[in-house]
Amino acid sequence: MQSFKNAHPAWKRTKQVLGKLMIGFLLLSALFTSFGSGIASAHSAKTADKLSNGVTYTMYVDCSKGSAAVRAREIKNHECPAQTRIGTNGVLPQNQVGGPCGTSYIYGSGAGFGFANFAVGGKSTLGGIIAVAYTITWYGGLAGPGLTTGALSPFGSSIWNDGQEVLTGSGRITAVLSGGVTLKSGTICTFNNPNTNFNA
Repeated sequence: MQSFKNAHPAWKRTKQVLGKLMIGFLLLSALFTSFGSGIASAHSAKTADKLSNGVTYTMYVDCSKGSAAVRAREIKNHECPAQTRIGTNGVLPQNQVGGPCGTSYIYGSGAGFGFANFAVGGKSTLGGIIAVAYTITWYGGLAGPGLTTGALSPFGSSIWNDGQEVLTGSGRITAVLSGGVTLKSGTICTFNNPNTNFNA
């Protein structure tokens, strides 16, 4: 009985073609891998640059929200003034503001190809965080203005952070973080609108 290779003379040519295809595939894979790692390196360098383009602000207790029990505890702990609203417009009395409850931050950097990276986060000084809701409003760029939102549950941690990549278009970008966090105690802390400026 003849072997399979001897029985089929075309096998040798098929094997040569398959070998050439495999070499071509490996060369293309190597090319795309090195190209992709170059993009990743450039992306990492730009992401590292974001630390110089951001602002950290103090968060404050939102004295107009929360249950009666939470409100009473906030007054007792001097986190909120005894009287939080005057009249119907809900403004705080002069020189009376909610006490600080941590910090919030936003950093922005260009990610290339008209995209921007936003890193947001914060830290509570009054206990664990159970919910975060935020909005990043941005201006500038070819696609601006725009906004992006996010929500997360840090499961009682006192620190939260999140990130988003957004198509803003190229140009100078100004972005503002708004929103707040809900603490395990029921206290609601609002961000003090930290902002960032950078080129996308």
